[in-house]
Amino acid sequence: MSKTRLLYIHGLGGTKNGSTSESLRKICNDYNINFYSFDVPFNPYEALETIKNFIKENNIDLLMASSLGAFYTLVSSLMLDKDINVIVINPAFNAPKDILDNFGKGKKEYRGIREDGNQYYDLNDEYYESLNEIYNSFQKYLSVEKEKTSNWVGYFSDNDEYFSHKEDFSKYSKNIIDIKDKHHIGYDNLKMIIEDYIKRSNWKR
Repeated sequence: MSKTRLLYIHGLGGTKNGSTSESLRKICNDYNINFYSFDVPFNPYEALETIKNFIKENNIDLLMASSLGAFYTLVSSLMLDKDINVIVINPAFNAPKDILDNFGKGKKEYRGIREDGNQYYDLNDEYYESLNEIYNSFQKYLSVEKEKTSNWVGYFSDNDEYFSHKEDFSKYSKNIIDIKDKHHIGYDNLKMIIEDYIKRSNWKR
């Protein structure tokens, strides 16, 4: 049986070596899962293109993501020419509104060191315009690619301090699990999610 190849997509302001990535790296190693992550480009269109290319070039069969990364992951999964298993944690299902309401506009600092050396990103009008365009495309994809959403599994924290889109997500997938945590979930819940994946007999491994 081939090893699962898991790609984790971090959220806004994160890095490939953030706390969630590092926790998942250790958990995946313990469960004999190949783990991948990269610094997600700030530009929304570049982010989508990078995700899609990485999936194809590295034969990824499981996507896992949180927050804004989860939004990009859901969009990407609908654009691929193959079905892929998807796990999202507290997804920013309405990304333009979610990011604007919680982070506003202006220059922000990354939560860690990125390979490109950038320390800051700018939530400006151009960024939100691109994010809105992608969100509108996402809605169109949902109407014509709905069968692909059966591979989506969503985990939603009971104490998310930013947003909760469990109701929106439930319109497209019934695979919903409630967890006791905040927006950025801890090690124990990450481990539980990986163990849940391993137990899912209907997913190819």
